[in-house]
Amino acid sequence: MFASGISPKEAAITEAAGLRPLGQVAGTCVYHSNHFRGWGPVAGYPGETYRFHAPVEAVLLSRRKALRRLSDAARAQGADLVTGVRVTHEERESGDNPQDKYGGIVVATATGYAVARERKRRVKTKPVPVTISAGEYWKLLQGGYAPAGMVMTTVMTGCTASSRGTVGELSEVTDMVRAAWQFAEKDIRRQAHAARAQGVVGVSFSSRKWLADPAQFTFKMILTVTGTCITPLARDDDRARATGVRGGLAITPVQHLA
Repeated sequence: MFASGISPKEAAITEAAGLRPLGQVAGTCVYHSNHFRGWGPVAGYPGETYRFHAPVEAVLLSRRKALRRLSDAARAQGADLVTGVRVTHEERESGDNPQDKYGGIVVATATGYAVARERKRRVKTKPVPVTISAGEYWKLLQGGYAPAGMVMTTVMTGCTASSRGTVGELSEVTDMVRAAWQFAEKDIRRQAHAARAQGVVGVSFSSRKWLADPAQFTFKMILTVTGTCITPLARDDDRARATGVRGGLAITPVQHLA
């Protein structure tokens, strides 16, 4: 009988990778922040891109708590890894209504599948979330690489368009989107450099853009980018050092491995 939530094929791949499936796990955090009260005004002149720092901090803190609770749930099952981890977050703006005592709310949720390494002598270690599947984890090791850590960043930007032409490109908004990507890429590169990674694979993104203030023609955007740092895996006994984590893998959001 196969564990709930995993197919026979996936179970066979998991076994081939030296892993034993345990079950689904999840962690969540509902985070309240007054900084999310409408994000605050878009500063600067029309056409100038403005970056929102305080709401991003709320997203990061809620995400960290959700991932920590995911690991705690996996530890309770005796897991070494949590594969296929996906982290989602949604933001609720309160607007500028002073009667809204909740300000803004961020809901972060992390889900994955707990697995244990098959070995004769088990050593208790803190379970490590990875967003790669068991098959992708095995493929990565067979290719001579190991995850070096998660790269995951969220950027929030806004701008006020200077023109409201009925036809044609809103160049200021295009520049805002481009600036958000530049901010995200810079942060991803910084994280990869800090992890001493050789490269970043499996980069994926999610974004949300909307007309926040029709009267002022103000646009806002939330962009989240994830990827995986990888480093060469020289020797089996060097694996822990190559990943940069003792006894396990770092958090590595990956969707596809070539």
